[in-house]
Amino acid sequence: MIKLLIVEDETVTRKNLLKHVKWSELGVDVVEEARDGIEGLEAARQLEPDIVVSDIRMPGMNGIDFTFHVRKQFPDCRIIYLSGYSDKEYLKAAIRINAVSYVEKPINIDEFQDAVKKAVDLCKEQYRIKSESLPFIHKRIVNGLIHSSMEREELERNLNLAGISLDRYSAYTVSILVPSYEQNVSDDEKQRCCEFIVDRLHHASGHLAHLAVIDNMNQIVVLSAHQPENRKEFATAYRSISEHLKETRSPCSTLSWVAGNSVSAWEEISGSYRTAVQFLNNLFFYD
Repeated sequence: MIKLLIVEDETVTRKNLLKHVKWSELGVDVVEEARDGIEGLEAARQLEPDIVVSDIRMPGMNGIDFTFHVRKQFPDCRIIYLSGYSDKEYLKAAIRINAVSYVEKPINIDEFQDAVKKAVDLCKEQYRIKSESLPFIHKRIVNGLIHSSMEREELERNLNLAGISLDRYSAYTVSILVPSYEQNVSDDEKQRCCEFIVDRLHHASGHLAHLAVIDNMNQIVVLSAHQPENRKEFATAYRSISEHLKETRSPCSTLSWVAGNSVSAWEEISGSYRTAVQFLNNLFFYD
């Protein structure tokens, strides 16, 4: 879903763009508006836009300052500037902030739509790259946390790339899932089974946020973020997956799991992992 925010203090210009641009044909799914940079910042926080169309000269906060703040929150956001002034300094600023396009007023709709289409194509390409690399980013995050091998700044950069926020939770638990396969199951079938479990965990509802990675085809490491009182939901989540595997006659006949202790800080997650490994080595499985 491509989301676009128009920030323009001239009401007529703003409304004309909303009315006359063929947004859906360009691939834009949601369009919101704001009257100035200050209102635009709040709108951006709510919308989390993929593309921002901003006038440069606005009262209160100019477009360059506004988009600078937006880029700090949403680094991949594409910027299109509007201006009635041929000011070289503004053009330089637009280049510095890596804007997609600079459209002069009075606005030519065809020219504007070309600029939006270019931004949409860039967004879609970015989504494609992210989706292809996401499993590797997830693995870097989990390995960095369970082995305490990644600096905080690098960890936060990877979390941002993956679109993951752990800060709103106050407890973290590492689990290890061990699928048991029927005889003569191929490696491809094992891989598909593990990928299904990982996908199911990533889309699980409730009060748990899971980040699961395939350690090898014999086990899956899961980092779960939650509130302390919600740990009891682990049994429900894993039992639901086990039942679904049986109902669909998956080559994974049973799913065993061990959970480490819950911890309250990122720096302690490696301890939860070590506890889970210890349980696994002692064959304390909870199904």
